[in-house]
Amino acid sequence: MDSYYVNEHIINLLLEVRGNLLTEKRQMLSDIDRFLRLPPEERLLFAVGRRLNVFFFLDDLQKPELHRQAEAYMDKIKKENPNVDFALLCNYVRQSQI
Repeated sequence: MDSYYVNEHIINLLLEVRGNLLTEKRQMLSDIDRFLRLPPEERLLFAVGRRLNVFFFLDDLQKPELHRQAEAYMDKIKKENPNVDFALLCNYVRQSQI
């Protein structure tokens, strides 16, 4: 099937996953695999940072100022809500953006 996938909305966790399914499928799957290979704490940091508009692309994790900003948000959330379920939090933020 010759289709183009793109989703630039806040609900899309991985903005770099986009392209023609015939010609760019391998790269799209590689981007997904790259996210899944991150250590669990980095995946969570990216998900929280993405939902709070700190990160837009996986490469943003390598930017120290953005990484610190996302960590500060997570620390604040943990301090104010020590038993927070980040999966529920990310889903809540995502749903609130729809």
